[in-house]
Amino acid sequence: VELRVKSWAELFAHLAGFASINAWGSLQQQIFNGSPLLAVCVVPIGWIGLFVMYTGYDTVREYIATADDGKKDEFESLWDEEAEEVEHDIAGMSLSFLTVQALRFHISGVLPDQEGIEEWNMTVSHTGVQCKQLLGIGFLFFFLSLLPLVLEQKFKDGIHKCSHRMQELVTRITEVWNGFFMFGNAWCFFYGVKWALASSGFTSENALLSVVLALLLSALSFMFIFILDKVVDNKLLGEDSEVADAGVEKLITALGVLVGFSWEQSFDVAVSVVSASSKDYLPPAVSKLLMSVLLVAIVFPAWRLYILKTLHDLTDDEVDEGRFRLKLASDEHRELFLDKETEEHTLDMAHLRMKQHRRLALGKPMPEPGSGLKHLRVTTMGLVEVDKPGPWRPGKFSTRRVSLEEPLLA
Repeated sequence: VELRVKSWAELFAHLAGFASINAWGSLQQQIFNGSPLLAVCVVPIGWIGLFVMYTGYDTVREYIATADDGKKDEFESLWDEEAEEVEHDIAGMSLSFLTVQALRFHISGVLPDQEGIEEWNMTVSHTGVQCKQLLGIGFLFFFLSLLPLVLEQKFKDGIHKCSHRMQELVTRITEVWNGFFMFGNAWCFFYGVKWALASSGFTSENALLSVVLALLLSALSFMFIFILDKVVDNKLLGEDSEVADAGVEKLITALGVLVGFSWEQSFDVAVSVVSASSKDYLPPAVSKLLMSVLLVAIVFPAWRLYILKTLHDLTDDEVDEGRFRLKLASDEHRELFLDKETEEHTLDMAHLRMKQHRRLALGKPMPEPGSGLKHLRVTTMGLVEVDKPGPWRPGKFSTRRVSLEEPLLA
């Protein structure tokens, strides 16, 4: 149920997020387009409008959830949590985009359209200084996104003493703040690199520029994510550096968002090119709608059934390490059984090791062979003592720390 709710929540969050960008962007284009300072005024207006809508939606959800028995059950709480998380993402994504629009207006002197697109001659004419300014603002957004982490550590005791309603309000403001600066960081990096790549003059085709930009940002992001992940896993920032580790994970999330934005823009350009070339047969709006539905039909099931499920398993803080290892071991055991190349002695060894993982996961003691006796296994190489699996501390943990590349049954 949780995965089903989360998958549909994520899908409609993106639809609502870009709808919010279009709505407040239209206001920015038609009324607040006189100057960069005027353009940024739409951001607080958008925040107030979204906050009023969110308050109304929260009231409706509370009424529906408590209408039957006066309290929330598990599924109603899940619905409320996912809806609030979606609202935070919508606010962060749309308000940060409007802010970056105003910043681009200030740097280049031209306000892009409500989708962030500039005229081609303007796109290729940005100077190196303008690119560096936008990238520098992106780094500033990242450092500002770390402030909630520091403030939470500093005022943690005071926040816990507040009323439940006040704690919820502080949490919502903090989450929107996080999303605003994280998405803002991604928007600045995306357009900053796009300006630099377009001004190099390597192509005059917008579609080719978009694909190369997406490939470049993906390669750079994956490289930095790999390095940062190793830094956290090897505790190079210290054993008790919670704020530093959280900052690194926030940067990894921002890079992931950047990759998503780059490919979204690339697909958007591709859809526009295809719809323009087929306008003699279908209206562009209809062809765009059909291609969007087809794309969702292809990507959404794979993302829902595999990617989201794996992400949920790897990021759920309430997963028990032993049970998680047991699940991985059982998956490995199934693959070994189905592989016709697997030798019999390998299956025997894998089965014994999976039994050991099961004992640890379920808290079952290992059978004692008796005083002075050893647990032995008969193999083609003779008698071999059965090794116990490596020690681990049972309890709650971050499954992100468990390597999926190391076989548990080898």
